[in-house]
Amino acid sequence: LELQENVVRAYIQLSLEYARLDIAEAALAQQQQILDLAQRRLKGGIGTHFEISQAETPLPEAHRQIDALQEAIALSRNQLAALAGKGPGEGAALQRPTLSLHTELKMPSALPAELLGRRPDVVAARWQVAAQARGIDVAHAGFYPNVDLVGSLSYMATGGGMLEFLTGSKLGYKVGPAISLPIFDGGRLRAELGQASAAYDQAVAHYNQTLVMALKSISDQLIRRASMDKQQAFAAESVASAQKTYDIALIAWQRGLTDYLNVLNARTQLFRQQQIQQQVEAARLNAYAGLLVALGGESGSCHSLRTPADLECAK
Repeated sequence: LELQENVVRAYIQLSLEYARLDIAEAALAQQQQILDLAQRRLKGGIGTHFEISQAETPLPEAHRQIDALQEAIALSRNQLAALAGKGPGEGAALQRPTLSLHTELKMPSALPAELLGRRPDVVAARWQVAAQARGIDVAHAGFYPNVDLVGSLSYMATGGGMLEFLTGSKLGYKVGPAISLPIFDGGRLRAELGQASAAYDQAVAHYNQTLVMALKSISDQLIRRASMDKQQAFAAESVASAQKTYDIALIAWQRGLTDYLNVLNARTQLFRQQQIQQQVEAARLNAYAGLLVALGGESGSCHSLRTPADLECAK
């Protein structure tokens, strides 16, 4: 699962670098057009050599940024090849990702907590409990409710904490019963059944903590995902505003109504806002990928592996 996550994040990074390269190349072409216009203005007797010098100044830096992005793309290709167990030559053959940073991501209206059952760490912890049970009747164990992780996010943030949310008595009337992920209580079982071991109690404690941390991870990713959606909207507004400002400044300069410095400043601001927008969109994709990882990967026909025997489901 960690390898899959690294591949996805490297792929998103490669997409981001290509998007940045697009912006840099467009900015270079735009600046070259401004230089051509300044030269025509000079020939027409309405421009100055100073304007031409100003238009030429950003060009070397624009070329440098393009070269740096091409280097970053080559390094990201090598990283993807290494993650796939291939040599650098394989990375050089990689084409531009078809993934767009503008890809629409649809979230389900609900994320049942039982999805945690397919996380490798949860599966391993449950097997450890089963291995240490030594005949203890775990059928008496309580169960995690099949809660909606999305709808309960605000409760976890404002209530008595993650563990209270999962084990508190208020769950009985808040979400209702469901057979999902069991939460074991070694002390209660010991009192009821009169048999337990230190190894079993340790396995139980590890399992419970694994579940708590898994739910925290999902909560973190849901918060990031919601935040990135809002930031994406704000970034798009900023780019639209910067583009409008640049267009106005360019027209005004062409008509001799403003100094070229205003055009240069507007262009720099537009370039910066476009870069920010790409970064936000890449972060949004990373948040979505992080949520899938926190849930144990993409769902298949087997929503969870409760015991070693359940491996047959995956075959």
